[in-house]
Amino acid sequence: MARNSLWYLQNLPFFASLQQDALVKLDSRVRLIRHPARAKVPFYDASQSAFLVVEGAAKLVRRGLLGRRIVETLLVPSNLFGTLTLSAPANPFVLETTSAITLLSIPVDLLLKLVETHPGFAITVIQSLEDRQRELRRSVENLLLKDVSTRVAQTLQWLACEHGDKCQHGWAMDVRITQQDLADLCGASRQAVSGVLRKLELRLIIRRKGRVICILSMKRLAGYAPVDAVDSV
Repeated sequence: MARNSLWYLQNLPFFASLQQDALVKLDSRVRLIRHPARAKVPFYDASQSAFLVVEGAAKLVRRGLLGRRIVETLLVPSNLFGTLTLSAPANPFVLETTSAITLLSIPVDLLLKLVETHPGFAITVIQSLEDRQRELRRSVENLLLKDVSTRVAQTLQWLACEHGDKCQHGWAMDVRITQQDLADLCGASRQAVSGVLRKLELRLIIRRKGRVICILSMKRLAGYAPVDAVDSV
């Protein structure tokens, strides 16, 4: 049976600081949105709503000034995106789902009211915004780096820190991503990323099984800078 919005409000850590009466009022104005895997959903920041991922995963994609496709971040449960102020300018982006996804749509005026009246919730929202800012900075830095090997290594480190967990071999990603997903996050071609992953496997820095990537040594991954680094994108 599909879960309703109140279930998510009562069970997600994102809303843990809110009391039951506030959750009930919030439930009267939010709505659930569901999309299948591999969907491309256009959004606008001027939609007067913020969106919280409650199940599934997706890539947040924008177009640069020169038309280049830029993947800002990988969205997973408890990630907030979309309009966060009433005066936000129109700024289109596309949500590319990597699995079936469920979003909670929250009116901006209500979100701002909760921030004003509930300090604990305000801290949660601020932390979410800081995480998004850090991810945007990572994306920009990745695009400025010269070699794909460094981009891949740093992106794998980020995935391990944000979406990984300890396993018997080291660190395993808690998200299932394809080589194309990883290439999009790195700002590189799939072929170039595939070549880097093969070299990392040969050097026993990572191990792959299907879409699961296990990092055998975070220290060696952090220092990975091969002489024959792949420079094409």
